[in-house]
Amino acid sequence: VTISPISDLILSFPHFIHQYRQFCVLLTSDLQNLVENVRTVIPLLSSNNPAVQYEAAGALLGLSHAPAAVRAATTTYIQLLCNHSDNNVKLIVLDRLVLVKNQHPKIMQELLMDILRALAA
Repeated sequence: VTISPISDLILSFPHFIHQYRQFCVLLTSDLQNLVENVRTVIPLLSSNNPAVQYEAAGALLGLSHAPAAVRAATTTYIQLLCNHSDNNVKLIVLDRLVLVKNQHPKIMQELLMDILRALAA
């Protein structure tokens, strides 16, 4: 699935992202639908829009608990920490990282040095 730049514009609206997330939850009962939804969300992690990146990481964590998916979402959160100097943004992202740590402590241990680097920047 290829995501066009127009999807960044559409997905930047919180209401659309919320509706998409609910739609994905409804479809995850079938494994094929789950795989398709994950394939749709993964390219959004590298979007130019930070809101899209944040929501895509949250959607990916909601869709899959696979280590690769958790690692990709966590890496996106870490990049958001590095790229934004606003402390409010950092607090919101850190709150999400705490939730990930509670559910996936092993993966967070692997990425701890990256998180510390992001906080030092």
